[in-house]
Amino acid sequence: MRRIKIKRKIKNYTAAAAVTALAALMPIAVTGCKRQAEVDVTAATAETENVPGTGEAQDVDIRKDTLTATGSTETMVESGRHLFFKYDGSIWSLDKATDKLTQVKTFEEGEMNDSFWVYRGNLYYDVSSANGEDGAFVCGLYKKDLETGEETHLAALANQASGIYASEDVLYIRGYNMNQAFSLKEDGSLGEELASDQTVYGRIPEGCHELYSGMLPFMVEHYGYMPVQNDSCLVIAGADGSGAKEVPEVTNTSSVLFDKDGFFVLFQDGSGNTQCYRYDAKTLEKTLLFASSDNPQLIQYRDGYLYYLTSKVYQTVSEGTRFYKVNAETGEVTKAASINTEPGTLNMYDYDGNFFVSEDSIYCQELKDYGVYIGKTALDTGEEKELLEPALYQSSIRELGHVEAEKKEIPFSGSETTAMEIYIETMVFDGDSDAVKAMNRTMEGRRDALLAYSDEMASYLDEALTYRDDFHLSTLTYEIVAINYLDDNLVCVEADGYEYSGGAHGMPFRDYFVFDRKTGEQMKLNDLVDNSVEELQSIVGRAFRELAEKTNFAFESPEDLEHTIADDVSFDSDFYITPEGVVFYYAPYEIASYAEGFPEVTIPYSELKMKK
Repeated sequence: MRRIKIKRKIKNYTAAAAVTALAALMPIAVTGCKRQAEVDVTAATAETENVPGTGEAQDVDIRKDTLTATGSTETMVESGRHLFFKYDGSIWSLDKATDKLTQVKTFEEGEMNDSFWVYRGNLYYDVSSANGEDGAFVCGLYKKDLETGEETHLAALANQASGIYASEDVLYIRGYNMNQAFSLKEDGSLGEELASDQTVYGRIPEGCHELYSGMLPFMVEHYGYMPVQNDSCLVIAGADGSGAKEVPEVTNTSSVLFDKDGFFVLFQDGSGNTQCYRYDAKTLEKTLLFASSDNPQLIQYRDGYLYYLTSKVYQTVSEGTRFYKVNAETGEVTKAASINTEPGTLNMYDYDGNFFVSEDSIYCQELKDYGVYIGKTALDTGEEKELLEPALYQSSIRELGHVEAEKKEIPFSGSETTAMEIYIETMVFDGDSDAVKAMNRTMEGRRDALLAYSDEMASYLDEALTYRDDFHLSTLTYEIVAINYLDDNLVCVEADGYEYSGGAHGMPFRDYFVFDRKTGEQMKLNDLVDNSVEELQSIVGRAFRELAEKTNFAFESPEDLEHTIADDVSFDSDFYITPEGVVFYYAPYEIASYAEGFPEVTIPYSELKMKK
């Protein structure tokens, strides 16, 4: 079996009332293989000489090359001649002088990383996982020597880190109800823990506190002033905390981008337009810089230009992401870059590491031929991007066929107002064999069922919502995630769906399709395993009990959950396969809260009687 790396877009769902209208339509007899969070072979075998984190000889002294860093881990961290950024479960390094891309850290399944920083040849990062006693969630701080590749556990953390920053021999870690600082030894290891009055935090003006986002030590050191907030608005003080002044109109500090000598703020005008003002950090005088109706998001200021994005990737019919630069003196707006999406690539897009301006180049994520790259464009020429190798991710869709999409906007009866947007993707296998035709019929049948359902849903909305003042546009999306399993006999397709018809969130659903490539037949559980239903009930019920004992994720106690699962398991149960075993899973709300997503357990092949 050949495992295929995939990239999935993570959707944030918040707890609220469930949307159950799809319940009757969504369950169909589909099986599948799990995507493997595994490095693509082109990335794993990339050249390693002169690259941080490989243990190979350097053509520069990396400890001198990375004395300071600028940027943010939400985009890229610039450290000397290198850029560091995240994509999927890995941290990458880009040598700006050679355009060489290399993975410097890959996180294992079950490990979560929120932040990292580079300082004096060391990569500092956090890891959170359910590996403690009784499955308790544990968080730790780690260091990787980018010259030797050696990794070291530095300290346990009380919570998951949301920010890491190092400078002047001090390492800062921020998280929920957590703000720690340590002195750094010459070898990069931790020294003593520092009290707040030994750091910049001891200089915060009375009645103020750190902003909800960003690292205060970074801001003070790089910008020369202290941005904080009180209980009502933004406050700007000197680097030593003196001369604090309120900015009463700035109550939402998440819409502010800070930089040396000044900062930029976005304001909504109440009619769908956004205005961007530039403030002088000393006088707090403000100047209107530009206005936009496309929901801009500020991302970077460099060398007299402010950069922002407008993104519609969250909408049913995607128009991708556009990046613009604004002359901070004249307000002139010009296009800087773009990330164009196409059917089959929407789940490849990643907000981390997608845009950064450094010296004379723009580095921007690019989706092309079902692959994800970092593209490089000369800052002043606007020429077509040069795609840097290796690809961050390459889907196998292009090996087997392509993805097509159907888009619909359904209006209310007798009105031009759109009631529902529909976006449905279909995997199309190339070829004329009977097996290919059978697989395509199955995929087309799923598409047709969803389109028919959308017509029914739109009719319901027409009746129920025409005269309501709290109308929300309804959407139904269905995206081909990837070819996540492929060998000479089997191919597996995963599709993720999401329906929204009002409320705090919609309802996700998921399909797995496993086809016999020789016959085109869709495989079922009893095509693969020779166990009896009673044996499966015992094995799967026990596995979910063990998961509940470790993570306490379910509605029921572990003992009750085991009985619930055992009574439910059959040859019609939802499952997919991986090289490690057969995975059984449940949809949100079936056995756990919405926030738990799709709970699942992997049953090793050694515990099953496999037919294939």
